Amino acid sequence: MEHNSENTPLLTGADAESPPDANEQTSIPVMRNSTAEASCMTFALTWLSLALSVLAFAFTFTVLLGIQFFWRDSRIDWIVRESCAWMMILGMCTALISFLNLGFLYLRRRAMPLVLNLVIDVIVVFYSFGCTIPGLIENYSWCEWDCDGSNTRVIQIVAGIGLSFGLGLGITHLVLFLMRCTLAIRWLIERRRNGSTPSFRIPTGQFTVEITFKLLRHDNADVLESTNRETRGESITAEANRELV
Repeated sequence: MEHNSENTPLLTGADAESPPDANEQTSIPVMRNSTAEASCMTFALTWLSLALSVLAFAFTFTVLLGIQFFWRDSRIDWIVRESCAWMMILGMCTALISFLNLGFLYLRRRAMPLVLNLVIDVIVVFYSFGCTIPGLIENYSWCEWDCDGSNTRVIQIVAGIGLSFGLGLGITHLVLFLMRCTLAIRWLIERRRNGSTPSFRIPTGQFTVEITFKLLRHDNADVLESTNRETRGESITAEANRELV
C-alpha cells in the first residue's frame, strides 16, 4: 500500500534524480531547533506572566498612590512600602518584556533569544522573591498592634493582594526558567547527536599594546639631588637672615 504525502512526486520518470546519499542527508537538519518552536505551555505562561505583572503593578501602585494622597495618616511599615515600590517597578518592566515576548511568539513563532530570556527570568525570580516574601511577612505582622482605623486595614489588604500577585509572578518565571533550561539542554543534545557542535567565532583583528619605560640615569639623579640640597640651603640661610634682622 502506497503512502502519499506532500513530499511524494506526482510523476516518476526514468531519468528521475537518484536520492541523495548519506553525506548529503547529514547536512539537512533532521529536526528544527527546539527553541524556535513556541509550545502551548510557553504561550500560557507568557500570558500568565503578563496578567500577573499588570495586576501586581496596579495594586502596588494603588497602595503608594493612596499613601501619598489619601491615607497620609496611616502608619504603614516601611518594609511593606519599599516592597510595594520595588514590586511596582518590577511589574511594569516584566509586563513590557512579556508583551514583547508575545509579539515575537505571534509574529515570528518564536520567543526572544533564549539567553536573554534566561537572564530576564533569573532577575525577575530574584527580585520578586526578595521583595514579596519580606513584604508579605511584615504586612501580616505590623498591623496587629498598629491598626488604628479602617484606612490602615484597607492598605494592608491591597498591599497583600499586590505582593501576592508579585510572588505568583516570580513562581511563573521560575517555571519558565526551568522550561528554557530544558530546551537548551535538548538543543545541545540534538546538535551533538547530529554531529554538529555550536561554533564560537572569535573576531579577528589587530591588537597592539605599547609600553614605554623611562629610565633616569644616575648622573641626572645626582644633579637633581644636589639641586634640591642647594635649594634647601638657600631657604635655611634666608630664614636665618630674617631672624637676625
